[in-house]
Amino acid sequence: ASFEITSVSGNTASGTLTVRGKSGEETIQNITKNEDGTISGTLTFNRKNYDVAFDHPMKEMVLSNDIILDIKLALN
Repeated sequence: ASFEITSVSGNTASGTLTVRGKSGEETIQNITKNEDGTISGTLTFNRKNYDVAFDHPMKEMVLSNDIILDIKLALN
């Protein structure tokens, strides 16, 4: 998976998320600058938009469609 930032506004960054060859526009929310010089935020996306499946008969009862990633980026 990869995320390419295309724009930043306030405490959000928008860009293109690519997972398993499928791409879509997503947003990293609540971006903050940390004391150690890194920045962090939260990216939530729907796994079904990227063909991330769970092969199990109870899949819809076990796994949420939303995947939440806590992002931490180091600035060089």
